[in-house]
Amino acid sequence: MKTDRKNPDTERIVIQLRDLLSAQEKILKEYLTLAEKEKETIISGDALKLFHYRELESEFIKKAEAYSKVIPSFNKVYSESFPDTDMEIKTLRASIGSLQTKLLVLNSENRKALEIQMGSIKSELEKLLQKKRVKPSPFRKTGNPSFIDTTA
Repeated sequence: MKTDRKNPDTERIVIQLRDLLSAQEKILKEYLTLAEKEKETIISGDALKLFHYRELESEFIKKAEAYSKVIPSFNKVYSESFPDTDMEIKTLRASIGSLQTKLLVLNSENRKALEIQMGSIKSELEKLLQKKRVKPSPFRKTGNPSFIDTTA
């Protein structure tokens, strides 16, 4: 089904798709910047900052998922209406794909860095616990208490 591009309804679809893709691209760029800062924070070991970044990351993911749910329906109508892809839309799609790939790689690196950081924290805690362990009391091995008859 081909649609005339000069039709105001179909032109609105193109404009809305461009707007949605631009907004998604913007969110992914901001998310990528956040993920880069998050990596630095993981390496520095600042737990409070990391907690803050994780909250922000959660918000970015929700926004990106919202766009990911809406955009496919616009893409379908657009591709059915216009066999020749608008250059701006084509560029936006390529940019979004590239950003998504970069985010996947960076998130994987962040997970690995976080695992390493958690491992070093666990070993530090183990060392602290070993230093704090007290020698067992000599009374610990005396067995169960028993009743002594003192009336005799």
